[in-house]
Amino acid sequence: LSSLAGTGKSTIARIIAREYYNKKCFIASFFFLRGGGDVGYTGKFVSTIT
Repeated sequence: LSSLAGTGKSTIARIIAREYYNKKCFIASFFFLRGGGDVGYTGKFVSTIT
């Protein structure tokens, strides 16, 4: 999801994740923090979870 700050992107993502969790179709969710060093860099995502 992409849009301006404060438009509810994180809320939408969390609602979708919760719905899948409730249906027992949920594996994991990941959120990236802009300006948070390595935790904000999507290129490190695969190496982090492996």
